[in-house]
Amino acid sequence: MKRIVLLTSTLVLSSLPSAQAAFAWAGGDLTLQNYDVRAGIQLLPVPFLGTFGVEAALERPWNTDRTDYSFAATLRDIPVPLTTLNLFGSAGIRFREAGQDPFLEGGFRTSLTDLANAVGLRVSGRLYTNSEFNVGVGVEVRF
Repeated sequence: MKRIVLLTSTLVLSSLPSAQAAFAWAGGDLTLQNYDVRAGIQLLPVPFLGTFGVEAALERPWNTDRTDYSFAATLRDIPVPLTTLNLFGSAGIRFREAGQDPFLEGGFRTSLTDLANAVGLRVSGRLYTNSEFNVGVGVEVRF
C-alpha cells in the first residue's frame, strides 16, 4: 500500500507544471525619477512558483551627477496562467548620499521574443518607506 501511495504521489508531482525560472537576469529601466541598469542571480528555485534571488542596480537620477545603488531580495518568474506574463516582487534598500531608503517593488514581465522567453519588457512600481513612489518600464534579458 505504501508503495502505491508513493508511486501515485511521485507521478502526480512530476506531472505538475514547473516554473520557468531564470538562472540570471540583466536589464535597464527608464523611470519617472531615474534610469538604471540592474542584474540579478537565482539563489533558490521555488517549485511551482518561481525563483528566489538577489538583485543589484546602479541608478542615476535625472538631472544630477549622483549615482545611487540598490540591493534587493526578490521572488520572481511567478507565472500567470494562460498568459505570457511573469510577476515579481522585491524588498530592498537604496543607498544614496542622503542615506538609505528601504523599498518594496513589484511588477510584471512579458516576453518580446520567442527565443526561449529570453528578452522581455519589464514594468515595475517601487514604494519607499518615506512615501516616495516610482514607476518605470525597461528591457530585461534572462539567462
